[in-house]
Amino acid sequence: MPPTRKNVTMGYTIREAAELRGIHTDTVRRQIRRGEILAELKGNLYIIPPLELKKIKVRPAHGPKKTA
Repeated sequence: MPPTRKNVTMGYTIREAAELRGIHTDTVRRQIRRGEILAELKGNLYIIPPLELKKIKVRPAHGPKKTA
């Protein structure tokens, strides 16, 4: 049975962190892999401490190109 939010007490899953920051889960995974944010592997689930959540880099979405 996969872990649920009830038994994750000291941080956020990749999915939760991505949703809270408004980015894709792959972006969070990439930042973990690069060492830009810390995450602890618990079983098969990465847990991101609350203080690390603010470190997740969010780039503005690309909008339509401006014309002159």
